[in-house]
Amino acid sequence: MISALYFPYDGPYAGRGKRRKYGTKLDYRHLPAAYLQSSSLEDGMQTKIYQMKVWHKTCADFAQRGGDGQNQCENASHGACRLIQ
Repeated sequence: MISALYFPYDGPYAGRGKRRKYGTKLDYRHLPAAYLQSSSLEDGMQTKIYQMKVWHKTCADFAQRGGDGQNQCENASHGACRLIQ
């Protein structure tokens, strides 16, 4: 199961209400090269490591409350909710 992750919204403020939090959805098939941290090829297996700030709609509230990196969000059915800091 792949989680739906979103980049932070970086567009203009609409002028009313809360500011938007979620921007474009992360496309796992086309990860932006700007976020590539390392790449290696070992025994015919290529590994790429990316680092970026993204939001998950179910776990966003938990992260804002100050998760300690060891806890999981309240909706444990989402495996991607584990915080890594």
